Amino acid sequence: MPEILLALAAVKSVTNLPVVASMSFDSGPQRARTLMGATAEQAAAALDEAGADAIGSNCGAGIAAALPAVVALRANTKKPLWIKPSVGLPDLEEGRPVYHHTPDEFGGFVPALIDAGANILGGCCGAGPEHIRRVAALVASRRRKH
Repeated sequence: MPEILLALAAVKSVTNLPVVASMSFDSGPQRARTLMGATAEQAAAALDEAGADAIGSNCGAGIAAALPAVVALRANTKKPLWIKPSVGLPDLEEGRPVYHHTPDEFGGFVPALIDAGANILGGCCGAGPEHIRRVAALVASRRRKH
């Protein structure tokens, strides 16, 4: 985690623009730890204190595994949560990664992420335009209801 704190400090020293600090959580029993072992709780608290304008989670083990990290991040910061999970883990077919979650399957996880506190949603590896359109439609639908 020292690397992201150094990067955040460096960027904040040269701009007044908002800075999103995002890490990938895909290790541990609930997939809420970084590869180096930092928990989402630790990351949220440290990034909040260091001045990140939004705190996030990107890529990782896929949208189906993203919820525990979102819950942990939200419990440790009031900053906006930027959540950009991958579509899932790909299979290699003829040497190319193939992602199997359809846009509707990907979108099926979005309501729980919003309920857990995600403010900014997108997609990482494997997410194509149709996946993002599905997320946008779900977010717009929820806005109309509120």
